[in-house]
Amino acid sequence: MGASTSIIVAHIDYMGLPGVVTTGVGGWLGTLPVSNVALAELSTPARASSTSIALSIDLGVEKTTSLFAIPKHNLSGSAFWRVRASNDANLLNNPSAVPLGGILYDSSSGVAVRSTLSSTTIDILNPPTAIVVDSNLDFREGTNIEIRDGGANYINALVTSFDLSTRTLQFSKYSGSTAAFSGSSWVVSRIASTASIWEPLVSHGIVPFGEFTWGGEVNVFEGVSYLVRPPALALFGKDISARYYRVDIEDPSNTYGYIDLYKLVISPAWQPDINIDRSWSITYIDKSKKTRSYGSQLYVEEMPQYRVLTVDFKLFSRQELMSNLLELDRVLGTEKPILVILTPSEVTTLGPYSIYGSQRSLTKLIEPYKDLTKKRLTIQEWI
Repeated sequence: MGASTSIIVAHIDYMGLPGVVTTGVGGWLGTLPVSNVALAELSTPARASSTSIALSIDLGVEKTTSLFAIPKHNLSGSAFWRVRASNDANLLNNPSAVPLGGILYDSSSGVAVRSTLSSTTIDILNPPTAIVVDSNLDFREGTNIEIRDGGANYINALVTSFDLSTRTLQFSKYSGSTAAFSGSSWVVSRIASTASIWEPLVSHGIVPFGEFTWGGEVNVFEGVSYLVRPPALALFGKDISARYYRVDIEDPSNTYGYIDLYKLVISPAWQPDINIDRSWSITYIDKSKKTRSYGSQLYVEEMPQYRVLTVDFKLFSRQELMSNLLELDRVLGTEKPILVILTPSEVTTLGPYSIYGSQRSLTKLIEPYKDLTKKRLTIQEWI
């Protein structure tokens, strides 16, 4: 999720724009189709009948983005995913055909996509079972690799063995270019795969009592209501300009036996130059109606609770708050949704401190000191 700990405000959700097309594999139900992930509200999911799915999103045109998020879902704490972005349309249906240089973001890049060279003569349609590679990279059995000539010719394969002394790499091809081609100048890369959505481990005693299980493994959903289930979050680390997105999710431990995704957010994000003031607050709002009978019996018409987040941004430069919070007021008003995440790098507080909703009201931008401004942001949760 990235190392940063300061607040994230995702303020423009491209999924709601006209022309966005979302497709998927994994048994999406006709009554709860994959297109539901574009809905702004969080009441109707897209449901896949399996726990291994893929989604492909075409924004229609390139858009500048900073994050990908799923604010509401039924994923287990041990789910895996891989989020990729590119301007190569192959990413939608044949991601292995996208050159590594064409991938603008890969959530699994922490499992480094590293390359070496080979001068072994390779026939794309009938490659040898073994090639010789340079000495700058090692391989393990079972590793996914890509062998590419720098252009459209490629092989995707699985490593079957590697001899460190002779640099002989044996592999089994599982896909590749369809046209015949032979060459002897190749880039051999270890391909990243799915990674945990939420970091599973912390050191004993560094989180409050009840937030961890013995052995140091965080059970991020234990005893936590559905309202505060942590969002799935991928922070890009920098702004990218991409049109196509591919999301692969595997959740074999999901006790439901199916996957519900209520919303996808693809958005630019504002992360302030300085962190927020300590005076933020989160309040649960209960609109349940209570009536007492003449016999003093209490009758309650229960309403779902929701949260309200209030954050004070103080002593920020005039330009920063005008370019972000004041512009947010102009573009979104009080009717369009925003995703706010107070602690994006803290697994144990990611759910309770993240809210997807709209502004309760528009507030003043105040300049109490020369060139230093303050403004309040109040978000009421959509559930």
